[in-house]
Amino acid sequence: MRKRKVVFSRLLDSSSRYTLTEQLDIFGWMVRTGWDYRSDGQGVFEWLYGLSCTKAQEYNNRYGVPKGNTRDFLRLAFLRAILDESAPEVVKKWRIDQRIIMDSVRRLYVSDGKHGLFRKVYKPFDLTEFENLWLTEQWNPVHENARFIKEIRITTNAEGWGVGVIYGIYPDTIHSRWWKDLTARHHSSSLVIGQAVQKLKDITTKRNPRGVE
Repeated sequence: MRKRKVVFSRLLDSSSRYTLTEQLDIFGWMVRTGWDYRSDGQGVFEWLYGLSCTKAQEYNNRYGVPKGNTRDFLRLAFLRAILDESAPEVVKKWRIDQRIIMDSVRRLYVSDGKHGLFRKVYKPFDLTEFENLWLTEQWNPVHENARFIKEIRITTNAEGWGVGVIYGIYPDTIHSRWWKDLTARHHSSSLVIGQAVQKLKDITTKRNPRGVE
């Protein structure tokens, strides 16, 4: 991680000079610094994600960052964070405390995606290739055949980014759904995605493993 000068107004530009990895880490910083700003069951977390429901923060693993249109999601989140005047008072207080205004400049820790562990910079879309694959190891202590990967999510909370897997029994993955944390939390989105990709390469297959039909 390195310090990067962040001009908040430039996050709103569709041709932003900030890389996707940098934008994700800035978003993660917003979630972390806004974690304790809450009132009546809502707060900065719900506002950034555009959620109208209350207490969504308590179930933050349900709200992953989109893997396909990540930049669009982030741009809307930054608009809400920086510019939207309809924000609740608790969000406005967070903006003041963290100096999140249009032309404000902060130096924030972000990752360039290079960690010495991987040859490439990993992004959310890289997780999609493992969805609808099968696990070669048993995660569920009761249901041995619960090995079908339904969805992979990259989520963020007060501790940082993490990757988790929703898996179940094929084809009934609507009623048979379990969650598995795949990585430890870290402030670098690229690091946790890279760790998840490397692990998934070792424990997935395109075919239902023999013996759990």
